[in-house]
Amino acid sequence: APGHTSGLVVFEILLNGETCWFVGDLLITTHAHGAVELPWTGSPDFDRGEYVRTMKKLAQLPCDHLFAGHGPAAIGCGKRVVEMAYVEALTKWR
Repeated sequence: APGHTSGLVVFEILLNGETCWFVGDLLITTHAHGAVELPWTGSPDFDRGEYVRTMKKLAQLPCDHLFAGHGPAAIGCGKRVVEMAYVEALTKWR
């Protein structure tokens, strides 16, 4: 798995030379993938700083297709969706 920290887990599968990530509640995709929503942060053990550091690491890795626990699959634009979540977290939580 490319990333695991503070309950943030990403499962990676290589399929026909393409990287597929299953990210659960790491982020929420939107229908047109023009925006993302950040996860619920109300858990007592949620660490915003750790989330931002994890998203920074993930944004540097290849991801062709992303499957979130909520929202449609991001086929062909997984890396872009992860990068958008990273920027969104930086913007909201700085």
